[in-house]
Amino acid sequence: MKPKQRILDGLDVWSQIHPLVETYTKIRLSDADYSNVVQFVPQDLGAQTLGYVAEHQVLIAALQSSLRQNPHINWLCPASVVKVDRQPNQATLE
Repeated sequence: MKPKQRILDGLDVWSQIHPLVETYTKIRLSDADYSNVVQFVPQDLGAQTLGYVAEHQVLIAALQSSLRQNPHINWLCPASVVKVDRQPNQATLE
């Protein structure tokens, strides 16, 4: 399991989004003013894929669902922040 998968699995969202996620196996970077192309393939990382891609809404919905079910989080949504009091080790929102 890749680090990103482990993070999402730890939040109990990987199983929800996995069927809706696709892998990608090539990244190709180029610049209109420069003729060379840089290409990355999974073998560069010793992996089968370079990463994953999913629709933003799929990930947001799964993460919000996980937050709502967490007993240590008070879900106040929708809400508006009126004031932010920043301290060295914390921030308090009104």
